[in-house]
Amino acid sequence: MSVGGPVGQKGSEMIRAESGSRGGATGPVRYVLVGLGLLGLGWAGPASADWAEDFDAGFSQSWTFATVDDIGDPPDTGVSAFDIIEAGANDYLRISHSTTAFRDGGGGATDGFGYVSESFADAAIEAVINAAPLDGQQSLLGVIGRGDVLAGSAYVAGVDFANSFFAIGRSDDFFDFLSPVAVDFTVSIDPSRAYRVQFFLLGSNLVARLIDQSTGELLSTITGIDFLYSSGVAGILVETEYDSNDFPVAPIVGTFDDVSAVPEPSFAFLIAFGVLGLASLSVANRSKRCDREAAMTR
Repeated sequence: MSVGGPVGQKGSEMIRAESGSRGGATGPVRYVLVGLGLLGLGWAGPASADWAEDFDAGFSQSWTFATVDDIGDPPDTGVSAFDIIEAGANDYLRISHSTTAFRDGGGGATDGFGYVSESFADAAIEAVINAAPLDGQQSLLGVIGRGDVLAGSAYVAGVDFANSFFAIGRSDDFFDFLSPVAVDFTVSIDPSRAYRVQFFLLGSNLVARLIDQSTGELLSTITGIDFLYSSGVAGILVETEYDSNDFPVAPIVGTFDDVSAVPEPSFAFLIAFGVLGLASLSVANRSKRCDREAAMTR
């Protein structure tokens, strides 16, 4: 299913969603991205090449990892870990923290993230999220595009496992505001399964695909338009679930595998994934909306 365009916005980095027939908790649903506002991590230089990481022989890339609390500071309690877990022929990465964060800062970590210090403009970013479901997940897992670790800004495509949706989001001005770009509430999310997220950033066009890792089935495609960020790093993110009063519910844990970033993907690459047509459709729909709005104001 394809869902495009904004779904509305409510300040203080949250999307409000009612549970409806799914039976989940009502009230605020926190989406990304509290975590990228950590200062002092440095900034990426110009892009040099594709990169890929399968975690099967240690780290083949130079990663930066960090965790932050509910206001973007380093955690006050607990221990963060960024471990490669041996799993036979297919090892994976686990990002975790040992204690739960407090609301409005303090305690453990609400977010953990990692990135490779190469800055991309147009890019295709991919990762397997929830790579080892039995290792736990809490609760939003996704990939980062055009991240600026000094400003705390990024585009993120990911899955909220607690509230069962797939989305593209945008974080602005550290962690004070988040704008959803596109959301699919109709996709059925199973916390016991691994998923592959593909995120294409092509100028102002943002396209994300969700694939069942076991079957290869394409479950969702979402598209949107956003002009704010032009370049930045690629990486991965885990964020805790929040309760209806916006309190973190548990320590973070998330597993990832087969992470890659391709700068300036070729036409052949994009055609293979059907992305060029989706991006063009998104532009055309936006143009039509603008024309209708202009006509209504005459």
